[in-house]
Amino acid sequence: MNNLKSLLMLLCIGVIFTSCDGDTDDAPLALEAGTLSGGPFAFTVDGTPDMVSGITLDNSNVNGTNKTYVITDDSGKILGLPPTLEAVEGVNFDQAGAGICLIWHAVYEDGLTGLEVDMNTSDLSGEYDLSNSITVTRNGLNAGTLSGGPFYFTVDGAPDMVSGITLDDADLNGTNQTYVITDDESNILGLPPTLEAVEGVNFDGAGAGVCFIWHLTYEDGLEGLEANKNVADFSGKYALSNSIKVTRSALNAGVLAGGPFTFTVDGEADMVSGITLDDTDLNGTKQTYVITDDKNNILGIPPSLEAVEGVNFDEAGAGVCLIWHLTYEEDLEGLEKGKNVADFTGNYALSNSITVTRNEPVTTKFKVTIENVFEHKDYFANGTTGLIKPGESESITFNAGVGHYLSFATMFVQSNDLFFAPDENGIALYDASGYAVTGNITDKIELWDAGTEVNEEPGVGPNQAPRQAGPNTGTDENGTVELIENISDGYTYPAVSETIKVKLEHDGGTQFTLTIYNISNTCSIPTPFAPGAWVINSAAQTPLFVEGEAASEGLEGIAEDGDVSTSDMELTAASGLVSPFAPGAYEINGQVFTTGEVSSSAFEALAEDGNPSGYTNVFNTPVGAGGPGPIFPGGSYSFEFTGSVGDVISLATMLVQSNDWVIGANNIALFDGDTALSGDITSMFSIYDSGTEVDEYPGAGANQAPRQAGPNTGTDENGYVKLESDIPANVPAIADMIKITITAN
Repeated sequence: MNNLKSLLMLLCIGVIFTSCDGDTDDAPLALEAGTLSGGPFAFTVDGTPDMVSGITLDNSNVNGTNKTYVITDDSGKILGLPPTLEAVEGVNFDQAGAGICLIWHAVYEDGLTGLEVDMNTSDLSGEYDLSNSITVTRNGLNAGTLSGGPFYFTVDGAPDMVSGITLDDADLNGTNQTYVITDDESNILGLPPTLEAVEGVNFDGAGAGVCFIWHLTYEDGLEGLEANKNVADFSGKYALSNSIKVTRSALNAGVLAGGPFTFTVDGEADMVSGITLDDTDLNGTKQTYVITDDKNNILGIPPSLEAVEGVNFDEAGAGVCLIWHLTYEEDLEGLEKGKNVADFTGNYALSNSITVTRNEPVTTKFKVTIENVFEHKDYFANGTTGLIKPGESESITFNAGVGHYLSFATMFVQSNDLFFAPDENGIALYDASGYAVTGNITDKIELWDAGTEVNEEPGVGPNQAPRQAGPNTGTDENGTVELIENISDGYTYPAVSETIKVKLEHDGGTQFTLTIYNISNTCSIPTPFAPGAWVINSAAQTPLFVEGEAASEGLEGIAEDGDVSTSDMELTAASGLVSPFAPGAYEINGQVFTTGEVSSSAFEALAEDGNPSGYTNVFNTPVGAGGPGPIFPGGSYSFEFTGSVGDVISLATMLVQSNDWVIGANNIALFDGDTALSGDITSMFSIYDSGTEVDEYPGAGANQAPRQAGPNTGTDENGYVKLESDIPANVPAIADMIKITITAN
């Protein structure tokens, strides 16, 4: 179109300005551009000059001062202003390219504006008239219209040809024709000259991708029409038809979902699970699964997902595996264990892969320390008695074992500082043969003078409890504890047997009941017995007093005022269960015991007698000791071992003051992820009963290790190993008995 515009611009220089003849009529005449005849014209833009001809102007009624011809496009844009028909017929419309031109005749008066190239006739301003227009159609080359397809093939080694393509050549023009096959970037792959040649092309050989089939028409001189060149680089006159798409899809192995998986190589079977295959786009004649290492070496060829999930990856050792799904054709070579996927030849496709990471076990050296943290206690148990009035009694129940003694003291209230008590060591609760002492034991009770306040006449003295103004108001004696029968104070006291009666009963096992009767209501000086204190002690211990020595503050409170607060506080602090812990055993990835089952003989020996000889891994020598033995308060055991991620530890040590109890735990994980366990792990432990020996009261049972005649001497329980739930109140919390720590180095 630019060429036409240039030519017409030159022609417009010669616009003829034609004046009207000397008409003397003063009436204005209407402008009239006349009528054009000829055409319409239709040309093909093919490099050959195309001129119009035979156009005529009927000027019989033409009226206007100035005249010219106007060539516009189909939207009224002025392309040229040839001044004459001869100039119009000299225009080469082929140079304008494809499109539509309109040829007009125009008349106008001076002052008209807008009659310029590139302006639009709709913008003309002034007096003018346009004739009818003659159409000049400039058609481009037309390559026709292709029908057929689109085509979809799978690149699988089998020839793939198109068929059924047709060319509608109704509007076809151009000197030369051929077919062109390009890729999706318009690179020329082939130039089959005919449809038959197109239908002979094997598209499978092109591999996966997209092809387009075109029909091309062109004129001589076209450049760039060669294989491996691009259609966009054509130079010359040509036209391409519509294209037909040929999609060449590669084999598709589907999409795997699941994982990734991470395992530790620890001897335990590791299988994958939950893998799925999306086979929506799956194709190919044959399928299988392939397991490779991270270098694509083939480790296995499981035929199905079930087979994949049956593979024990732990056996492969540390490393990385990849799981693939494979689809392939008969011609595939290299699908063998030990070969590499990269060496496959033939038609195949692999899915995405799922990673299986097999980690070396993380090993750490651990140290376990077991400490006996029982507080030292002087006595086994203690308590108090209440006010016992004449004619009344009070009973206390307690547990005690062979070797235990009962000591108690209660105030003779109608005195200044007298009290009833056995001798300073107390009453032996078992005889030399180990039998419980029972019956009326009043003969073992004496009346004692605490030696803390000067005696006044019993039942009369103003500083005696019933009559004193307040506690501790008598005259200090600064004496020692003595039997009243050894005191010469000039007063007469009723006999012990006329005032008090004491009875001891054995309730069975290690339980006793002591009853104190106040029988002073029938004696010469009726008196209450004030609140007192009692304690279970061992032989040679003197928990309440020592004859011939000054009374303690606690005894003074009992003997003078019936105040047990000090003695109770001191005795409670000094009384309680204390136990050693016996040598024990531990297992890595095993259990020392199994709850809910009958105890093994090894665990029975450990739980009843502190004998861990039935186990491989034991701790039996206290830290700093020269040989095996139990640990007492302040003592500890220690042992070391190496553990890996996934390992667990089980451990048990006998609570010696029991029949068959251990402090133990099973399956404590040594790692949280890759972080090694370290710190105080006491809270992970509990008391377990082996179920092999009938329980006795802790610290008192005759068949418990410190008191039994020999190993395995208690009554068989014939039970099961269980978490102990029936724990007497004298057993402290686990953290008050033992501390178990683990450190990772």
